[in-house]
Amino acid sequence: MASAPSHSEFENLSKAEEVEISKMMAKMEQGEETARLLERKLDKLETKLDDILASFDETPVKDKRDTHGQNAEMVKQANGERISK
Repeated sequence: MASAPSHSEFENLSKAEEVEISKMMAKMEQGEETARLLERKLDKLETKLDDILASFDETPVKDKRDTHGQNAEMVKQANGERISK
């Protein structure tokens, strides 16, 4: 955060300039708070994304590549078909 002008710097300013500087500083502080809020939201979204990506990594490679064996059986079960063994 930028530091406020020192008292001696304010002595040479008009009242309107002081008010304008105060308004600008308030807007800057509000913007910094918004930035902190957005940073927290971004962190939460990154965590959710990491969790989602990690769930894909937990799937065994065999299941991803096996199109005729176990996955075909799971598809049949999901469709309500009877599986003969």
